[in-house]
Amino acid sequence: ANQGGPAAKHLLHVVYAHRESCRMASHGAEDGEQASAAASGQAPQDDGGQAQQPTNSTDLQKEIDKMRMQTMHKLVARVDAPAETGTLPCKLLYLTNTQATLESGTEGKLRFKRMCEELELPSDPKLIIRLMPSMHGTYHWESNPYWRGRFPSKRTPEVSFADEDRTEHQLMLLVKEVILPLAMSTQVVITGTDQCGLTIAFLKVSLAYQNQLREKCPFRMIIFASAHSYEFKARNRLTVARAFRDQCQPWRDREEKFEELMAKKLGADKAFWPMLDMPVGRYSMILFECIVDEKKLDDGIVTNFQNDFLAMFPGVPTTSLMTFGTNKFSIMPMVADQIMRGSNLLLIDSRKRKDTPPDDIETARDELKELSKMLHNAKFQDAKYSNLLGRENETSKIPANA
Repeated sequence: ANQGGPAAKHLLHVVYAHRESCRMASHGAEDGEQASAAASGQAPQDDGGQAQQPTNSTDLQKEIDKMRMQTMHKLVARVDAPAETGTLPCKLLYLTNTQATLESGTEGKLRFKRMCEELELPSDPKLIIRLMPSMHGTYHWESNPYWRGRFPSKRTPEVSFADEDRTEHQLMLLVKEVILPLAMSTQVVITGTDQCGLTIAFLKVSLAYQNQLREKCPFRMIIFASAHSYEFKARNRLTVARAFRDQCQPWRDREEKFEELMAKKLGADKAFWPMLDMPVGRYSMILFECIVDEKKLDDGIVTNFQNDFLAMFPGVPTTSLMTFGTNKFSIMPMVADQIMRGSNLLLIDSRKRKDTPPDDIETARDELKELSKMLHNAKFQDAKYSNLLGRENETSKIPANA
């Protein structure tokens, strides 16, 4: 407490109150004023008249979570993730909803800098590359294999397997020929998300360079993800997700709650839960609990935190890339945030079209309608709406900065 200042002293009071309330509850004791204070969640007052602490165990836990986030005390774990050639070093930060806030001001910036240091991220990068959620590709549906049995139209939306392979190959070429050279040019932070085909493609292509350069690698990747996305695979001891979970006690402690809320959201049949495993590579990950009031799962905190995270780098240019699509245009708030910040936003059409771009937007729409009809006849749902937006922006009548 003497070394940590007021925040550490407050944390000790909170922990003391939590310990005392648990002890009294377990023994059923009511011993005068001390038992009454402990049961109400109050810490002993100091000479300066320390204010009373929160009055129940839930509030006490939230106070502890906030204090740990402020001090970053044992929040970041090193994970030796399994790979084909041994293990790869990763960093994991697990956050509850209470902890998933970034404060402005001098103190907030100092805590953010400490968080970056713990995650081995540069606190003053020269460029940020944001890989926007690019879903509904092969990786996404391989992580949800049994959905096609319940919803046959929910598959990789391509007319043929050859078209599907071509779009995945083009994604790898995009990373190799465009994104990776940009990342290697200066000190760069690259952000990605779970179930994102663009994030997985970057990790696959860049792994050889990361293994060769190690600490001298000019870029560092951070992935923002929901813990429940990996809950199913984390129970298998042969997965990468299990290696992360073994190093994260708070995640393991919530197993029963995740079981309850996943069943409530997706049904008791675990075949329809996400079967997502953490990717192989060198990266840092911020994993969000996403449990709201102990009643439901909500991924909105992930997007909000990522937006706040990027806002902590004022003046640093950001380039965002997106392809494929997301569920029900859920990405639109993130797209709007990028536009409002004046950041570069690149929407990429992943499909092979005609060699020359259309002359006008009506021609582009006619092409898209034709493909949509073909997919409909093949009983596919075309969820790759980023392709539509990207194709329309190829037309010569739309300004380059639109």
